[in-house]
Amino acid sequence: MTQIRQANEVDIPVIQKIATESWHHTYETLIPLDIINQCIDVFYHHDRLIKRIKHHTVLVAIKDQQLIGFIDASNDKPDAFLYALYLKPDVTHKGIGSELFKEYLRCTHPKTVTVDVERGNDPAVCFYEKHGFKYERAFVDVVFDYSLQTECYVWREIEATATQGLK
Repeated sequence: MTQIRQANEVDIPVIQKIATESWHHTYETLIPLDIINQCIDVFYHHDRLIKRIKHHTVLVAIKDQQLIGFIDASNDKPDAFLYALYLKPDVTHKGIGSELFKEYLRCTHPKTVTVDVERGNDPAVCFYEKHGFKYERAFVDVVFDYSLQTECYVWREIEATATQGLK
């Protein structure tokens, strides 16, 4: 059984490891390696993660006493932003991401949740669409002087409640 709880500072090294594994696994064919490494170094720096744990909802999934995934999303109401949902690559497609997302919704009660997905990240698009997210728009996001082709998806409580019972 998977346990989900609020992240704490002790979890940071494992969150960093999962983020590193996931970024390489997910983006190696979509984003140049040097950009991936810069993103990991900056976005998952220890001090930045401390701030995220304090100011966002960061939940971790634990199975067999091992941290296997996390979700990081804003506490903004009514409109939230999902910054990260990553699992160890060997535990994907087992419902753990769904458990994390549903627990985030249960804890924060947002009316909408927005997530940006890099074009070509088809598994993420599939996951978000399965959970009621709808495509909104495409845009170019420049990160470390590299242009990412990004797609914005939005989950709306009223639509998800009506079609999937997610609330």
